[in-house]
Amino acid sequence: MKSVKAYMKNPKFWLACAAAVLLFFIAYSGHFHNSFQFDDSHTIKENVLIRDLSNVPQFFSDATTTSTLPANQAWRPGLTTLNAIDYAIGSSEEPEPFWFHVHIFIGVFLSGIMLFFLLHHLLHKIYPERTWIHWLALFGATWFLVHTANAETINYIIARSDTASTFWILVAFCAYIFYPKSRTWLLFSIPMIIGFLIKEPAIMFVPLLFVYEWLFGTVNRRFNVQILVLAGMAIVLFMISRALTPEAWTPGGVSRWEYLITQPFVIFHYISNFVLPLNLAVDTDWAPFTSVFDDRVLFGVVMITVLIAVIVRCSRKEKLKPVAFGLAWFLIALVPTSSIIPLAEVLNDHRTYFPYIGLIIAAVAGLGLLLDYFSNRGTSTNKHRYRQITIAAMLVLIVAHAGGAYQRSTIWKTELSLWKDCVLKCPGNGRALTNYGNELLEVGVEELQSGDSITAQRYFNQADTMYFLSTKVWPDYFNTYVNIGALREWQHRDVEAEANYRKAISLRIEQPDAYCWLADFLVRKNRYSEAIPFITKGLELSPNHQKLNSLQQIVSQRGQTKDAVTIARETAQQNPTPENYINLSLVCYNAFDFSGTITASEKAIELSPDFAEAYNNICAANNMLGKYDEAVIAGKKAVELNPASDLFKNNLQEALRLQGEKKK
Repeated sequence: MKSVKAYMKNPKFWLACAAAVLLFFIAYSGHFHNSFQFDDSHTIKENVLIRDLSNVPQFFSDATTTSTLPANQAWRPGLTTLNAIDYAIGSSEEPEPFWFHVHIFIGVFLSGIMLFFLLHHLLHKIYPERTWIHWLALFGATWFLVHTANAETINYIIARSDTASTFWILVAFCAYIFYPKSRTWLLFSIPMIIGFLIKEPAIMFVPLLFVYEWLFGTVNRRFNVQILVLAGMAIVLFMISRALTPEAWTPGGVSRWEYLITQPFVIFHYISNFVLPLNLAVDTDWAPFTSVFDDRVLFGVVMITVLIAVIVRCSRKEKLKPVAFGLAWFLIALVPTSSIIPLAEVLNDHRTYFPYIGLIIAAVAGLGLLLDYFSNRGTSTNKHRYRQITIAAMLVLIVAHAGGAYQRSTIWKTELSLWKDCVLKCPGNGRALTNYGNELLEVGVEELQSGDSITAQRYFNQADTMYFLSTKVWPDYFNTYVNIGALREWQHRDVEAEANYRKAISLRIEQPDAYCWLADFLVRKNRYSEAIPFITKGLELSPNHQKLNSLQQIVSQRGQTKDAVTIARETAQQNPTPENYINLSLVCYNAFDFSGTITASEKAIELSPDFAEAYNNICAANNMLGKYDEAVIAGKKAVELNPASDLFKNNLQEALRLQGEKKK
């Protein structure tokens, strides 16, 4: 710390610091009003629990408070608390992105300060007599702050889980390095614990600390005990997290093996983005590799092997140890997202914020070697020329990155610009096509409401094209059908709209948003009793869903006390005709009461043994229940009684297909 104080009196250095702060602010000056994007919807916009700070204690005991989507409800109470605080600061009925962005910006800036001290410490260890190390540390910290790839994390509000947890990792390192007294009772681990409450990768501080001491410190008995205690602490934290995470949570991926063999090439992609971040996207169209003999797998494995070899080789030379530490940091920080846990996407460009600190350390250490080489060789004139060239290159680099960060922030400004950029770069991503279609639809609606029906129709047609492409790329993506339904509504094709909403539910019966869209449609059509079962089912899956709660309140205010199933059942009991029981079976089916569908259809068959539609309904319900043998029997009977019905044939064909897949 004494060496830091020495140059703090240098006005040129303070001027450079001010310039770095100004450059960082300019890079993100246009991002403060950027809208909520992507997963911000279910974690912030639709999450009613963050709208009351009195719920904060509940965040620590109930992981369902994290998100309105059960599959995304990981235990991250610190993250949810940050969201609640920023909502409260906004003092508006709906969440205001501005305060979230301000908070994130301040946190990233403080991380840059922490990184400066860490870089200076590492450089001072190998160049204790060099007067330029504080300038080089400032360059590294500024480079990190304005690095174009980091804009993907800084602009994405819910990715504050990465920026905030990384900040606390840096705080833990600075506490360990600059305040040795904090080691006595492991007080330096407190920031790690805070970071873990925000996002789990904060516990990677433990292996990072071990590598740091292995390279720069003394791995003695006392440290070994400390690292074992820290490791135990990390394991306990992880076990608590798993215990408090609901069973419905899923990382999203399918095959651990395919995910794992894809990651070496993904890591190469991350490195290339660090060097030249030209292909950044909010949501890529990469798919897991299926064969270990894929040349991309082999290339990635070779690259990782070389990287590890470089780390080992550099660890043996004093001046190369910071390079080894930086590269090790990069790989260790990627373990949570690039190993055996199969996440829904094999890569995300916003995952590299924490790992890129390692590459910054390695690059700055490498630049230090170059400056040291210039300082020891050549004439005074040559040294001056080399120094000028190096400084110019460094300035060009950070200004270029700041420009890139500003451009990416502009792209993140609206969902229309963000998803258009994504579609252009990732045309094989069905979600991107759907989301871009959604934004085109929204613009079309605005044009229609302004009276320009011709322009509106043009946007509707463009949205229709995006949805069509999405159904070809991702035929089972439920959200596409939700939005086709919305488009058909605006085109006054309500029968098709409702059919698409129901198709979405059939594809994802565990997705509360699917129920929400159909329920909202039914409420808007004044079909309140029909909406009740969908609202109820959606709230069973996600009790804190803001829109579903609003719909429930609307229906309740309308005084609808009986749902559609109850009404249909009472009608059938009062007038037991085959037609009334068939109607009851259909209402049960629409309410996802498939057992009720079968029971009502069987009643209809008792009254009319040759009622083909009853057999068809039994076939469809058994398909949904996974009873494909029974579905085939009923489907064949329906087609036998009415061979002209395409609907009956389609249900039978689906039953046969599912039966065949089950037997494979």
